[in-house]
Formats: sequence, structure tokens, C-alpha cells
Amino acid sequence: LAGCYKESMKQANLLKATSVAFPLISAGGNGYSPEKALSVAIQRLCIEEKNYPHISIILALHNNDWLDMALKKE
Repeated sequence: LAGCYKESMKQANLLKATSVAFPLISAGGNGYSPEKALSVAIQRLCIEEKNYPHISIILALHNNDWLDMALKKE
């Protein structure tokens, strides 16, 4: 899962993107609970933000419950 975010950021950089929006990949499916998917996303995207500071990263969340979980993980 973390590799999806990492590779996507790599490709965005190659395309000279200035921003990337991600859904919460695999949340609720593929064996990942929303909590686990959110944890992986936040950890990996924080790393990618440092690797590619010129690219704005947006994480789109399905509902306010997921937003509340995200805010608690900060």
C-alpha cells in the first residue's frame, strides 16, 4: 500500500505535476481497515512530502469519521 503512494509520487514528479490528489487507497477493501489505510497513507505521504516539497499532496477522505481519525493521528 505504501508503495502505491511512493510510486504515484515518483510518477507525478516525472510528469512535473504541482499537485496530486489521492483517495484513501484500499480503505475498507483488500483487507485494510480505514484506520490501517489511513495510518499507512499519513506515514508514507509525510515522507513523500519531504521528498517532493514542490508537489502539493491532497488526501481525499470518504466521510467526517475518517477525517476525525486523520486529525487524531497528526
